[in-house]
Amino acid sequence: MHPRHNHSSGEYASVTVSLKANGVPPGDINADQMEALPDISEKYGYGELRVSHEQNLILANAVSIPVAVAIGRVIGPTFAREQMPQIIHVLIQTYLKHLDSEAERFINVVERLAIEPFKSEVYSDPTLVQSLKNKEVIDVR
Repeated sequence: MHPRHNHSSGEYASVTVSLKANGVPPGDINADQMEALPDISEKYGYGELRVSHEQNLILANAVSIPVAVAIGRVIGPTFAREQMPQIIHVLIQTYLKHLDSEAERFINVVERLAIEPFKSEVYSDPTLVQSLKNKEVIDVR
């Protein structure tokens, strides 16, 4: 399954929010994640979320999300698609740790600090590092 699907208009996409983390029953989401979804939906998807038959959430009619471009620059193609939720979590936590103000966007923090603090956090995350050691990675290019 691909996390992003192009929209017929070309300006939008549908984005899959996977609820299938390793070791967690499909469809489970914690309270913090659930509370963040309406804000993300309002900001990037006109307030619309859908549930797929695979127990994932779909952010329909999503506008371009600048973080997607930055993620590719930060981590490269060394992690499996299934690890993207954990990688995004680590990147967001790093962003919040280095945020100068509530108005500063993710991409601005990346530009201000450069990639290294983000990359360092991703590659030091115990869960992600263990998968690299076990060679459970695929080239996602």
